[in-house]
Amino acid sequence: MASNAQNGRMWRLVRAFAVTDGLSLSRDLLFAFMILLPVIVAFVLRFYWPELEAVLAARLDFDLVQYRPMMMGTFVTMSGGLIGGVYGLVFVEERDDKTLAALRVTPVSFARILTARLIAPVLLAVLTTVISYPVAGLTPLPLWTVALIAISGAAIVPPAALAVIAFAPSKLAGLVAFRLVNTFLALPALAFILSWPITMLAWPWPSYWPMRALWNAAEGEAFWPYLLIGPVISAILAWLLYRRLLARAEP
Repeated sequence: MASNAQNGRMWRLVRAFAVTDGLSLSRDLLFAFMILLPVIVAFVLRFYWPELEAVLAARLDFDLVQYRPMMMGTFVTMSGGLIGGVYGLVFVEERDDKTLAALRVTPVSFARILTARLIAPVLLAVLTTVISYPVAGLTPLPLWTVALIAISGAAIVPPAALAVIAFAPSKLAGLVAFRLVNTFLALPALAFILSWPITMLAWPWPSYWPMRALWNAAEGEAFWPYLLIGPVISAILAWLLYRRLLARAEP
C-alpha cells in the first residue's frame, strides 16, 4: 500500500512538472526550436541528402550513400542530447532564480524531484525520434526497431541535463556547455569510419551504443546487446553528475 501511494505521488509530480515545464518551454522560442530541431533535420535529410549524394557521385565520384547509417546513428541520439541540454539550461535559470534552492527544502527529496522532472523529457525524446526517423527515410527500419533504439538513445537526457547545470556557473556558460555536450555526444559517430581498436575510444560515450545498435540493425545484424549498455552508462554518468551538483550546492 505504501509503495502504491509513493508511486501515485511520483506520477502526480511527473504530470505536474510536465505541464508546467511544457508551458514554460513553449514561451521560449529558442528552447522550443531546439526541441523541434530533430523533426526539422529529418525533413532536410529527406529532401536534400539524396541530392547531395547525387552531386558528389557525379562531380567527385564519391559514394555518400554508404554513410547513411552513420548520419542516422547520430540522428537517433540527437533528441536526447538536445532535449536534455534544454532542460539543463532551464535548471541553470532556476538555480540563478533560487527556484532550485527552494525545491531542496520541500518535503520531497531533491533527487525525487529531478527524477520526476526528467521523465517527461525522456519520453519526449523517444516520441520525437520515433516520429522523425521515418521522415528522414535514409535508413529504413521496422518501427519497433526504431522505438527500441530511440528508448536507448533517450537515456542520454538525464546526464545531458545534469552536465549542463553541474558545470555551468551562469546562463552564458550554460549555452557553451549545451553546445559542448551535444558535440561530445555526436563524436562517437566517427567510430563508423574507424577501425578496431581505435573504436574502443568511443565505448565510454553513452551515445555510441544506440548508434552501434542502429548500424547493426541497418546491416541486418544482431543489435540487442547494445541497447542496454548505453542506458547503464547514462545512469552512471547521471549519478556522478548529480553528486557533483550536490557538492557545488553545499555552502
